[in-house]
Amino acid sequence: MQFVLAVVLAIALHLGFSLSPFLPWLPDDVLSDELFDLVLSTDRECTAVDAVDRVIESVAEVTAVRRSGDGWGTAFYLGDGYWATAAHVVDGARRIHIENTIVDVPNARLVGAIGLPTDVAVLHAPAMTDAEGEDVLLALAFSEFGGLGDTVLAFGYSQARTHYATVTQGIYSAGFFDYVEPDLHLMRTDAPLNRGDSGGPIVDLCGAVVGMIQEGATDTQVEGDGGGISWRSLPAVIETLLADE
Repeated sequence: MQFVLAVVLAIALHLGFSLSPFLPWLPDDVLSDELFDLVLSTDRECTAVDAVDRVIESVAEVTAVRRSGDGWGTAFYLGDGYWATAAHVVDGARRIHIENTIVDVPNARLVGAIGLPTDVAVLHAPAMTDAEGEDVLLALAFSEFGGLGDTVLAFGYSQARTHYATVTQGIYSAGFFDYVEPDLHLMRTDAPLNRGDSGGPIVDLCGAVVGMIQEGATDTQVEGDGGGISWRSLPAVIETLLADE
């Protein structure tokens, strides 16, 4: 925990901000220590293969069962049984099913959601553990991201009911702050995004989360322009949704 505090302070000082905006990122007693880890550097250069190996099993398809017809999207694993997804994916759902090649939870619980333009929801399902009681799935970490032009990968379930996530590659193409809503950081990427990808993670080449796809929440006719909420806002939003857990 002391390491996380030191990292947050270092980032705040480096960016010229006060520490207070970063305090909501810090985990409380209910969260695992790695939930809000920041991956600031690596001892070697990472590749897309590294990222896929790290992330793919921690991404799952979300099926929202509704009276008006089922919908689907994507979620990624935060640890301790918690998953993040886009709020519009589960809006109005009578039942939420989380599934990939490892996980199959037909009745996930909606912990909380914040609608557009933030568009984030947190789900909970019983965590899968091994014989030693350790979590089978890797809790994905958040990253301090470099900036425009850096390579990103987007994970999602653009093909419903396949149980296999798809991965597309692009660059971080734009960032917006206070453009839609005060204190809300959004990002754009030219990585191909499709229906069903909403709620999936956008990661750097080391597999650390730099954003979450909201593509299904927007109606854009601009080719090669999709995206969602960035790492600058997403951890604090998740922390808010978990505050009463």
